[in-house]
Amino acid sequence: MNKYVFILICSSLVILLTGCWDEIDIEERGFIVGSAIDLAENHEADKPQVTVTNQFVVPSGLGSPAEAGGGGKAFENLSVSGGSIFEIFREMGTLNNTVPFREHLKIIIVSEEVAREPDLFSSLMDTYVRDHEMRREVRVLISQGDAREILEIEPENEELPAMYINDVIENRDRNLETLTPVRIGDIHEFLLDGSSYVIPRITPRGNKVEYQGAGVFYGHDNSIAGVLNDDEATGLNLINGNKKGGTINFEVEGRPMTFEIENMKKNIKIDAKDVENINISITVDAEGVISEMFGDRSLLQPEYMSEIEGNASKKMEELMNGVLEKGQNELGVDFFDFHNILKQNHYKKWEQIKDNWDHGDNIFAQSNIDVSANITVRSTGASDRTKSQGRE
Repeated sequence: MNKYVFILICSSLVILLTGCWDEIDIEERGFIVGSAIDLAENHEADKPQVTVTNQFVVPSGLGSPAEAGGGGKAFENLSVSGGSIFEIFREMGTLNNTVPFREHLKIIIVSEEVAREPDLFSSLMDTYVRDHEMRREVRVLISQGDAREILEIEPENEELPAMYINDVIENRDRNLETLTPVRIGDIHEFLLDGSSYVIPRITPRGNKVEYQGAGVFYGHDNSIAGVLNDDEATGLNLINGNKKGGTINFEVEGRPMTFEIENMKKNIKIDAKDVENINISITVDAEGVISEMFGDRSLLQPEYMSEIEGNASKKMEELMNGVLEKGQNELGVDFFDFHNILKQNHYKKWEQIKDNWDHGDNIFAQSNIDVSANITVRSTGASDRTKSQGRE
């Protein structure tokens, strides 16, 4: 055999037999499924300090399919304070008997206190965006009160609080009061774009959580400007057209009625010919069914149906105008994505005004916004009424 061939074969065998030199056994990994970020007790404005709480999975506490539970809690929350996320994670690795592993991270919860500090939120998120272990699908939430308290809840039907919270987010797609979840990948885009945005809000309720409302963030310093309540979040969803369904509650002749949306489309037009007098027109068309009503009138009466559609349309306009009022007059922040429409359709105009859109001169707050809603009832359900008409 040629000696050069022999040397090549031996060299190949050496490479193949080395194994995975940097391999870490699964038993030595500390799987993190949830993270919470709060201001530390020693926080100062010129020297930011935060407390990060990571939720580690405890395998011995997880029950098998044949068991009701394992040997104790299925999670452990570990908190460490410091001046940076990277510094905190390095210290956390020395306090735990396993290597922190974030590829299975599901949620990051940030307290409103942290979000109020200018540029702190973006600095903290930068570490997560850069981390090669992070998946861009990780959800980011804002908490009312301490974020770590949310990771301490103990839901009845789930052993890991972080997984329970993730499931709650997944199950709210057809609720108009809840916003579409924001991923770490979305946060990255917001930070690069410099535009204002919203992040869904979560609040503890005993051993459960309430996933409703949102925090509104200034794009120029990434601090929280205010929060949206349920009605305002509903109005935002109607304007953005991000939901596949949902319900509108309104009244007809003083009696409550519920319209269920089955199909919805929006149309937003912006007239930017005069940058000092920008006009924004929003039209939302929705089709659906009457899913609940009180009273004894027949829905087959044309004049009554016309009244229903008119009142439902007015309610939808009321919800949209409510959140626009909040954005323009109270916060002065464009979290409706109007800036992107301007950028796409009126690029030259956008270049002129982008530095004064929702800060500086705040052209957004001075813009004229007109809202129009058109609801069409396509079905009355299985019956045109639920009880017989009363006798006079």
